[in-house]
Amino acid sequence: MKKVVIIGGGITGLSAAYAIKTAQGAGVDIDYTLLEKSSRLGGKIQTERTDDGFIVEGGPDSFISTKPWIFELAKKLHCDNKLITSNDKLKKTFILVKNKLRELPEGVMLIVPTKFLPFITTNLFSWPGKLRMSMDLFIPRKKPGDETLSSYVKRRLGRECLDRLADPLVAGIHSSDPDTMSLEATFPLLLDTEQKYGSLTRGMIVAMKSRFKALGQVAALGASDAASKRTLHMSFKGGMQDIVDEVYRALDKDKRVVRADVRRVEEVKGADGSSVYKIRMADGTTHEADAVILASPSNDTAAVIDGIDGELAAVLNEIPQVSSATVSFAYRRSDVKHDFKGFGFLVPLGEGHKIKACTWCSTKWSGRSCPTRR
Repeated sequence: MKKVVIIGGGITGLSAAYAIKTAQGAGVDIDYTLLEKSSRLGGKIQTERTDDGFIVEGGPDSFISTKPWIFELAKKLHCDNKLITSNDKLKKTFILVKNKLRELPEGVMLIVPTKFLPFITTNLFSWPGKLRMSMDLFIPRKKPGDETLSSYVKRRLGRECLDRLADPLVAGIHSSDPDTMSLEATFPLLLDTEQKYGSLTRGMIVAMKSRFKALGQVAALGASDAASKRTLHMSFKGGMQDIVDEVYRALDKDKRVVRADVRRVEEVKGADGSSVYKIRMADGTTHEADAVILASPSNDTAAVIDGIDGELAAVLNEIPQVSSATVSFAYRRSDVKHDFKGFGFLVPLGEGHKIKACTWCSTKWSGRSCPTRR
């Protein structure tokens, strides 16, 4: 029997363990052990469900529906009936510019306005900024090759678009500096669109038309399954923790180990040239495995594999780490004058505030605020 040790109990490690568990059920001669350093599984996904009815996310509040893997996992776990869509009839996003919330114009795809009237009438950009952005239609494509997000956006759409749109919308996703972000590594779609269409604006308009056509085809077919009821951001009725809990329950109790601090992984060569891996723990115990899946943060992974692959460890250590905090507040509706018609706001780095974004959870999702304390 082949033995696999998975290091890291976030959603990636949990999914890997579930895949092996599924393979066991199909008759594959394989076993697994999942090791997590902290006292809980789930990694950055953590939902608090309070006694008085609030659902509070400590990490991500959703997943992107254009990526199919969460849907596939939920279906395998028979919990796809817990999927919920965002309240897109109230969908608006604001950008904080000069201490004023300015609505993101309708029709923006990634960082590109695709609708003329909303773009012309928005107060998010100045008239010189709008004129510079419209020049994207006439700027020739650059020869294929990587560049930074900052360089790319300034070249095609101008500095104001970088500061007021690309920085909060795109760079903010990665908590990264646009001057150091590789576009090829983070948003290759932007590079591909320029090469294919010669203009971001033309490419995004084509993409939007294709999306509307696909939605029309789904509606014409009368589809009623979960796949036809998708919004860009989706979650679960009980918060993102639902998917973690479902995977947790599907795994063998004796195969999921918390407070398991891995210190290093060693490779032991057999007489036949095959390798066996010895996982040494902080408490002095060891695990042996035919294969190891590393699903831990890059700096933690670098520390445990340094002895068997120093070159890879060095590369992993070069990945910059940033810290962030999620703070949630609840207010009585009668105490707040704002209409909360929207999903929240984003804050460009140049505005000089420590906050990156604010989500109005009770608008974005149904059932996230306590109904008895409105």
